Amino acid sequence: YFGGYDPKNASLTLDVMFGETIPKSINEMQKFLIEHRRIASLYNKTLVLYESGQGLIGDGSAKDLGIQANRDRRMKTMYEMYYKSMLDIGMQGIKMHFSSVGRPSKYGSWGLLEATDQNKDTAYKYQGILQHMQTYYNCSVWSYGGCPNNCSAHGECLSSGSCACYYGYQGSDCSEVRYMDVVDCGYKCTFDQGSCELLRTEDEITRYFGCECEQGFFGTTCSLFNSTCNGNGEAIDLEVCSCYPGYAGDHCEVDCKCNGHGRCDANRTSCICDDGWRAGAGGCEWDCDCPEGVGCIGPGECGCSRACKYGSCYHGSCLCWAGAEGEACEVLRNESDGRTGVGLNLGGAAYWSTQWIFVDAMKQSSEWVPLRAADMGPGSWDTGEAMFLDSKGWPTRLGPRQVLGKLLMRNV
Repeated sequence: YFGGYDPKNASLTLDVMFGETIPKSINEMQKFLIEHRRIASLYNKTLVLYESGQGLIGDGSAKDLGIQANRDRRMKTMYEMYYKSMLDIGMQGIKMHFSSVGRPSKYGSWGLLEATDQNKDTAYKYQGILQHMQTYYNCSVWSYGGCPNNCSAHGECLSSGSCACYYGYQGSDCSEVRYMDVVDCGYKCTFDQGSCELLRTEDEITRYFGCECEQGFFGTTCSLFNSTCNGNGEAIDLEVCSCYPGYAGDHCEVDCKCNGHGRCDANRTSCICDDGWRAGAGGCEWDCDCPEGVGCIGPGECGCSRACKYGSCYHGSCLCWAGAEGEACEVLRNESDGRTGVGLNLGGAAYWSTQWIFVDAMKQSSEWVPLRAADMGPGSWDTGEAMFLDSKGWPTRLGPRQVLGKLLMRNV
């Protein structure tokens, strides 16, 4: 096989591949075959190729240059150069190509054709081999004649005089287009908030339909509304806002200073704080009824009167770790209690780790990541939008059309 594609090389382009790396690989392959032919001649044997062709392998994605190169018309020239280089060194034996038909994937693009009914005008490896055979071998590899309208260049002329049409064409002379329609219009553009229209046609046979939204609507399927909720609510209809708790007004323009922990009062002038919270100078703050000298450590949560040396403070009392006891978990027991006889080495806490370190899996999760909301088109894992988080890293609210996500327990 010849190569010339390194998926790890981010600077590689198709122009560089066809102008430099693929021809270089073919030349290196020729040197390799010269040595093998020499060895075969020592034993009076003919050198044949069990498998041959390109061997460009990437990741199978839309950005895979290996797949793109196989679909590039310059691949025809590379195939002609490739098989001509074998004749140049005197190789007259059989050269088997791998393979005839196969869809491209992350495992490679091995087929001369991607489908048996692929339009041969776009099958450049196939064209390259046929041209090589036509030029250097005494055989005819082109279509038969005598078919209606020469199959309109959309099919193969068979010996019977009839046409075998390529995918997407039909009729006795393959002149009729059989469209493949790709429709992304939701439920008729969200109950007639737009119309489903033809957006474009590709490769003559593939039609793409999508929504053209009525005034005031937008989104892939016209399910979103143009409305000014000031980032403090969601539009549920044209110019109709559903405000987040703690905000009020026709356009959620009133901030009742709840800090995400309450709702506006009837007059929309102050906040009714949630349980465990009370109104403070800066909005809702923790509310605790704690003994003198004991601080508040959370909403309705009092701290401990003494620091927990080998434990955690929970509802005003120390919850001791295994092997510790005492009011402040200050005493370590010498004997094993049956739970501490075996230890486990732990790496750092990370969302990709296979270790399940915490009962609370969120403690081992990734940072929050802003995502694209539904119906906003192809998503992005990290949109870069600002997030509204509190001092402990928890979301307090979402931005307009925003979704937040995080990764956890990826390999558990």
